[in-house]
Amino acid sequence: MKSPVLRSNGSAEPYLTIPEAAKELGIPVSTLRRAVNSGLVPSHRPFSQRVRVRLFEVVTAIETNGRA
Repeated sequence: MKSPVLRSNGSAEPYLTIPEAAKELGIPVSTLRRAVNSGLVPSHRPFSQRVRVRLFEVVTAIETNGRA
C-alpha cells in the first residue's frame, strides 16, 4: 500500500518503493538504488520498513544533478 504525501497544492503523492519509482521513470533499479544510497535522492524508511521515495524528489535530484 502506498502512503500518500500532501503536496503544496493539496494533492497527494504516494511514497514508492525504489523498484516502483524506477519503473515509473524508466530508469534501472540499480541506478536509483545507488543514487539513494549515495544520498543524491532523499529517501524515507517509515517504521523501519522498505525504503521509499517520492517521484518529485527523484525528478528534482535528476534535474539538479543531471543524473539519478
